[in-house]
Amino acid sequence: MAVLALCGFTDRADRSGDAGLQLRVPDHEPADRVQPVACEGACIAMRRHSVITSCSTGLSMRKLAAELGVEAMSLYNHVANKQDLLDGIAARVFEQVELPDPGLPWDERLRALGLNAFETLNRHPAVVRALTAEQANPLSEGAVRLMDAILGALLDAGLDDHHAARGYRSLIGMVFGAVLVGAGGLAAEREEPAVEWFRRTVTPQRHPNLHRVMPALAGTDCVQDFRYQLDLFVRGLGQSGS
Repeated sequence: MAVLALCGFTDRADRSGDAGLQLRVPDHEPADRVQPVACEGACIAMRRHSVITSCSTGLSMRKLAAELGVEAMSLYNHVANKQDLLDGIAARVFEQVELPDPGLPWDERLRALGLNAFETLNRHPAVVRALTAEQANPLSEGAVRLMDAILGALLDAGLDDHHAARGYRSLIGMVFGAVLVGAGGLAAEREEPAVEWFRRTVTPQRHPNLHRVMPALAGTDCVQDFRYQLDLFVRGLGQSGS
């Protein structure tokens, strides 16, 4: 994926190589300069069902303008184009993630960064969908500060550069996954609920382990488990670095 927050410094226009892993800024006005009135209004609008749905299927400036109650052309007084707007929205959301005190131990910082990122992005699942679909990229100083804080905690845990990069991608991927699973809205309608199919199909003779744990699986959702997942991740890093 060519998403700054997930995989590093690649650009939509050039996915063939890393070009020295240098951050490229689009030719048009960068996302951190997008005027806030459009981005703040768009963030509010994207939390409404109609815009959340259209963000996944093709957000148009006309649809967004209708949600904001303005003329479509007036949006271009604040942004260069739809790409500029999406990048600006993503950047604004990432800038809302609170960074912990850098003087805290690395594991406390990493837990706080993971939880704060999840709680912030969980308020804007449409932004995460746009990021994972490569429709947006948070090209802003705020997003870079978040990346730097996560990597700093990982390096302080004793990881080398390569493993810190892998740890960063793992954490962000875990955050994105939890947000997308919790957002829902993509499940197909079925005549028989999936959980009923499992109860009918899984037997103690053929699937003893799944049959044993299935009640616990059915009773816990991924959103509730995020803190547990994050704790496993941080503790695992601590053991690998010791």
